[in-house]
Amino acid sequence: MIILWTVVAVRHLKLLKKNLAADWEFVDEKIRKRSDVLPFLMEVVGKRPEGLIKARDEARRVYFVSGEKTEKEHELSKTLESFLKEASLNSELLKNSYFLEVRNEIEDLNRDIENRAKQYNETVRRFNSEVKFFLLAPFALVMKVHQVLIFEFEK
Repeated sequence: MIILWTVVAVRHLKLLKKNLAADWEFVDEKIRKRSDVLPFLMEVVGKRPEGLIKARDEARRVYFVSGEKTEKEHELSKTLESFLKEASLNSELLKNSYFLEVRNEIEDLNRDIENRAKQYNETVRRFNSEVKFFLLAPFALVMKVHQVLIFEFEK
């Protein structure tokens, strides 16, 4: 019975970690795609704002979920939002279909990131509660499985 309990517990913890990693990959994919679109935005606007470039570079340097990743993505989102507002005041750009397409793509990506982050956070909450569960906690301790941070993308 103890061997069966051990096998089931270890397999369950591994599956939880795998699901968590897969959900983060979905979020990270959209974050990377948004970063890849920014040069097109700067090209069509005709400006290379240092603040936006710096925020993008700093956000791209942090790969894993952490307080730092959340902070850098918030900073990039605020800077990007400010840049888009400023660019949208230019009546010539509002006539430019390429600018409108890029702006819409960024807005769609932001919504996708937010939705995928919510899904990831649900998985994190489930993961953290399972890791603390008294039947799995000893195995989590031995396997060095710890609780995971939530990634808050919302502005």
